[in-house]
Amino acid sequence: MMIAYTQTHVVMPTKKVGDLVNIEVDMLGKYVEKVTTSILEGTDSGSENDGRQSYIEKVVRRVLEKKALQQ
Repeated sequence: MMIAYTQTHVVMPTKKVGDLVNIEVDMLGKYVEKVTTSILEGTDSGSENDGRQSYIEKVVRRVLEKKALQQ
């Protein structure tokens, strides 16, 4: 439930279930995408790259394994 101020200052209360809405990604999401992309494309030469790359690879492996189990 939105607070009263928000309800009077946004269009969300006028939307019905199934209506299309535009949801903007916050700055943290954009940062994560940028860092992840640079690591996976090999354009990140930072000193912490090995640790981040290892972490991303583990996450990707877990997701792929989970998806394989669901099929």
